[in-house]
This record gives sequence, structure tokens and C-alpha cells, in this order.
Amino acid sequence: MFQLLEKDPERRLGTSSSSSVSADMAHQPFFRPINWERLEKKELEPPFQPKLKSGSDVTYFDTDFTMERPHLTVVDKDILASMDQAPFQSFSYTNPDMLLLANNKATPT
Repeated sequence: MFQLLEKDPERRLGTSSSSSVSADMAHQPFFRPINWERLEKKELEPPFQPKLKSGSDVTYFDTDFTMERPHLTVVDKDILASMDQAPFQSFSYTNPDMLLLANNKATPT
């Protein structure tokens, strides 16, 4: 199991270029009982299914995270320009804080 936490991607379990991910995982004692074919076909019932009140129910998240105030992370324009923006072409939302930043050079809150 510790191999899943390996920092080096070349040595991490399931990422070796010399073997398949499922073979690496399937041979580990913890994962051995899993029927990988049924899992791939989504025929297995999950061992735990949270009972949610709605799509935005955060009952199963620690309140340290759900009560934390969000902070706007400003991305450097050069970095943003270097990234493929095609997946976001159909997005219409523009964060008002970003408009303020662009127009007034204000600091985000």
C-alpha cells in the first residue's frame, strides 16, 4: 500500500511503464479479492454509499474544510496564456474579482 504514496512516479505502484496498472494493483494483497473485470464493467456495488440529502450535501467532509473561507488564486497571465483554453470556450462565467483585477489592478480578497 505504501507504494501508492511513492513520490517518484516511475516507482509508484500502478505507473510503471513495464507493466499494466491493473496487474500491479491486482497482485497487491489488499486488492487481490477484487474482481477486476466486474469492476471495469461497473458491476460491483461499492462497499459504502453515502446517504446524501442533495447534490451539495457536505455532511461527510470535515468542517475544517467546509467552513474555510475560499480565497481567489490569481494565475500569472503568462502561465494562463501558455495553457490550452479550448476546453473552456463554452464557459460564460467571469469572476467579478478578476474583472476588478484586470481593470483596476486591485488585490483580490
